[in-house]
Amino acid sequence: MCTMTWWTDAGPGRYSVFFNRDESKKRSIAEPPAVFEEAETGTRFLVPIDPDAGGTWMFANEYGLVVTLLNWYDRELPDKNGGAFESRGLLVKNLAGNRNVSDLRKALAAIDYEKYRPFHLLAFSPEEISKWSWPGRKTNQQGLIGEPTLLDRGTPEQPVSSSSFETEQVLQARREALLAANPQSADDLEAFQNNFGEPSTAFTPRMNRPDAQTWSRSRVDVSPEIIHFRYVVEQPNHEGDGETLESSLPRFEHRVDATEADSVGGDEAG
Repeated sequence: MCTMTWWTDAGPGRYSVFFNRDESKKRSIAEPPAVFEEAETGTRFLVPIDPDAGGTWMFANEYGLVVTLLNWYDRELPDKNGGAFESRGLLVKNLAGNRNVSDLRKALAAIDYEKYRPFHLLAFSPEEISKWSWPGRKTNQQGLIGEPTLLDRGTPEQPVSSSSFETEQVLQARREALLAANPQSADDLEAFQNNFGEPSTAFTPRMNRPDAQTWSRSRVDVSPEIIHFRYVVEQPNHEGDGETLESSLPRFEHRVDATEADSVGGDEAG
């Protein structure tokens, strides 16, 4: 129950990623983006947190890597024999130490996907965009029964969306809405993501149903200098304006330069 788009024509090393997170009205409100540090690599990243499982649906790290995950609802599975599946949100968070899509691809190759329900995972870096899909059952590239396979989809088409309700109809409606919007800039894409119609329905990018709604709208702007994360927390049933929260993170190269400058300055002062 999510919708995402992206804009890559803003100049070298610059792009924007938009993500509307749709969830059950019974689920806990997510914690807004904050800076975390990956324990093994020391990589810093901005990430909102789902308090129910401790994971996330997206992050942006200091190397300019943005990773997002959408549930693949029409391939959902019952709990497996012997226990529940592991959190897909924790899978995303555990990938935050990777520097680029190439590194991420290697990390993905080492994961046991039988532990997870079906999903689509997208990754963005200044050099590459890619999408992977886990169908949640043993298939090969031709869709035949075989060994577990993470399907490498290559560069995806927009929008990438999911819905647990009338999946195909909802996805088609959102595709048609994006075509009609004909965005010419990142701000145009943001306007598309903000569209909830009159009245808001399950079919709009910013959706509302009796049991679920868009709970947050994210815009991540990546530049060679900084990562900027704008996060809008929606009101229940979209009654009133949401709360806009802003956070940022220097790119790794600029953090290193600042650290070295501080070190030099400290030596001179001493």
